[in-house]
Amino acid sequence: MFPRFDASRIIEQMKTPRPEGSRKITATEVKKWLGSSKASILGRSQYREIAAGLTKLKWPGDLPSPLGSPWFQKEPEIDPKRWWDFEAATEAAKTLLKSAPAMLSHWEGQRWAPQSRDGYDVIKALGNALFLAMPYIEWPLGYYEHRTRSKRPKPWHTMALVIARLVINVIVKAGHNEPGITRNSIVVRIVRNALIRMKLPDAKMVTLAAIGAHLTRWDKKYGLTPNGVAALTTKHADNICDQALPNVADYPLSSEIGAWRREWLRRIEMTQDDNYTRRKTR
Repeated sequence: MFPRFDASRIIEQMKTPRPEGSRKITATEVKKWLGSSKASILGRSQYREIAAGLTKLKWPGDLPSPLGSPWFQKEPEIDPKRWWDFEAATEAAKTLLKSAPAMLSHWEGQRWAPQSRDGYDVIKALGNALFLAMPYIEWPLGYYEHRTRSKRPKPWHTMALVIARLVINVIVKAGHNEPGITRNSIVVRIVRNALIRMKLPDAKMVTLAAIGAHLTRWDKKYGLTPNGVAALTTKHADNICDQALPNVADYPLSSEIGAWRREWLRRIEMTQDDNYTRRKTR
């Protein structure tokens, strides 16, 4: 007779995480990745720490994390009352700016009547204030330069950073305060071998040079090595010592706002010339 088919047991086995021993990385394995020429830099304890850290990482082939686990990504809580529609507010402000010269011209023609005489001064004050407020409206979180869309990150990029940070921390604790991240460095060699060992898709196609270039770019931009982190911390401290927002006077105005400003000043100048001519002919 055939054995009884138990579907519930099979489903339960699928839910059970893969035993750590089936994919355990050993200290001897890490040492082999580096070769004998690098053996003097790290000791047995460092190999064990790196191996244990890599084994505990979530590998690409692992089952999805259950709800509530540290690996499960949580949706950030956002206060809907804190922010406004940046794009809509900016568009509305620009629309008002474009209409301001025409409004100023209209109310300039109504200054003869007592009930509408204040319209010109009010619109003029509004236009001037709105021009000064535009940088704050358009860049509420500070000015940034628009860039072309970044290239889509490759599957190995994130995992390489996680592995590199683990290895760098071990190296620094061992007394080496300036770990290299070039293609011939310990960090890059361990990263590449770990990616292959973890069976990341196409990991064997990733070269040492590509990994080194990726880590170097990240280090310069965000800080990965101790030197990079120190530089990043210094920049962060400088920003804290500054005001909450940079000096908005340094923000470059868009071409349309610059054109509005020229038209605005021309309208005011025309009005002033007309007033001078009227007073002179009286």
